[in-house]
Amino acid sequence: MLNLRNYTTVEKATDNWNEASKVGVRANYRRLISFLSERGKLTTNEGENITTATLEEINEFLIVHCGRMDSYQSITIRVNDFSKLFNEVFGISVRFLNIPPNEIVKDNEGIYTKEEIIAICDQFINSQDKFLVYGIWYGLKDKRFDDITGIRVDEVDFLKEEIIVGEKIIKMDETLTMYCKSAIEEVAYYKLGEVDGSSNEAYDLNTNSPYIVRSKPQKNNNMGLSKMTFNGLRTRIANLNNSLEEYGVSLKPQKLYIGGVIYKMHEESLKNNITWNNSTIKDFKRKYNISAFSTDTLLLYKNKYN
Repeated sequence: MLNLRNYTTVEKATDNWNEASKVGVRANYRRLISFLSERGKLTTNEGENITTATLEEINEFLIVHCGRMDSYQSITIRVNDFSKLFNEVFGISVRFLNIPPNEIVKDNEGIYTKEEIIAICDQFINSQDKFLVYGIWYGLKDKRFDDITGIRVDEVDFLKEEIIVGEKIIKMDETLTMYCKSAIEEVAYYKLGEVDGSSNEAYDLNTNSPYIVRSKPQKNNNMGLSKMTFNGLRTRIANLNNSLEEYGVSLKPQKLYIGGVIYKMHEESLKNNITWNNSTIKDFKRKYNISAFSTDTLLLYKNKYN
């Protein structure tokens, strides 16, 4: 039998892990405990979870669960984090095996969970890019997807953890707050792939710009003081996609936004045991200040989380 401790132990032990790993391993631990309980392979002893499942069965669970993700990189992170959890926290020596790349299921391609989008952002060098991608996923949008490029530094209230987007006031979570602060403080932008910043493609940002998302200073943008154009945003996203191509990741603003919406639906469903219908969707849209919601969004939610 294996002693898998309990969620409190896992929570405390992973407190200093990076955000993506911490969120991912905690969520997968909950899923594992639920999985084992449903199959009659879990008992509790003095508040700790004891399982009769073998390490091979747990590895199979990881593969089945993680195989629904689109990115081989994301799956690798999840499996490695679970190996670390078992070795360092549970004292169980094991190295879980990853799913072969050719067996990854392309499920809802471009629709990412919070754990997945954080893992993607971890691949970026620049905080500007992390704020941009996570921000679109999070829903920093009023009427257009390039609304995020018009957010000014003075429209962020870190004490209230709020940000103004067009005519909306949006509450920030811990991750968005962190990315936002780092993006504001960033003084240089480095070419994707140049971790040490030694590339001659690196350039200084104009820190006098009133905007959080900043362009390369040039004459046609008032030396970086003007808002990033729509074409500038498209170019930035295209460059990010090129850097992520080897991981099989695709970033499209529309799908990023929808992925964030249906993740919020998933959280609400788990927290409040919601069944989605016209009434509950209306309440959900009001709560999160969401204007657009199509039948396709509900179908994508069901396909991703049911």
